[in-house]
Amino acid sequence: MAPLIPPVYAYDSIPPVAKIHCNALSTVDKFCYFGSVVTSTNSFDAEIYARMGKAATAFGQLRLRVWNNHYLSLGLKTCR
Repeated sequence: MAPLIPPVYAYDSIPPVAKIHCNALSTVDKFCYFGSVVTSTNSFDAEIYARMGKAATAFGQLRLRVWNNHYLSLGLKTCR
């Protein structure tokens, strides 16, 4: 006699339900966790765009504080 195999259901179409103190939590497509962007599709595109934005902000601050500072030498600005 062959073992009974349970039928396979499409669980992807049913969103998971998590509850805390009888309150259902809503599902989201992406969220920030310890500074990293986590998406429901496990795609790294949102993480890359977030890091590029942070880098652009940091370089923008360097432009104002370092590159436009006339009291700092060019060798100090370029680490020569």
